[in-house]
Amino acid sequence: MYTEQLTGAGFQKMYTEQLTGAGFQKMYTEQLTGSGFQKMYTEQLTGAGFQKMYTEQLTGAGFQKMYTEQLTGSGFQKMYTEQLTGAGFQKMYTEQLTGAGFQKMYTEQLTGAGFQKISCHRAAL
Repeated sequence: MYTEQLTGAGFQKMYTEQLTGAGFQKMYTEQLTGSGFQKMYTEQLTGAGFQKMYTEQLTGAGFQKMYTEQLTGSGFQKMYTEQLTGAGFQKMYTEQLTGAGFQKMYTEQLTGAGFQKISCHRAAL
């Protein structure tokens, strides 16, 4: 584990790497409290499969970005979410690959202007 902290500016950085009987886990966290900025990155490799998660949050502007990638025995799943609460903007992207086939979904929504776009695509393997 590696930790770096600077209290005057409110900056904190933490890095953790762990190798256990269940699998491998890596976590990285960066936080800047004065600006309300938080960044988190997690990578996990277990017997079930591979999971990667990335989160970025900026509380002052109301911005949140999340990215998740998962690879298991059933198939591959990727999800990406972007949200801007002040302007009411939300973007979501989902991709899934399983034994049944391939599925891709993309959603975009802008609530302030009343704009919404949805796109779906599915193809059998």
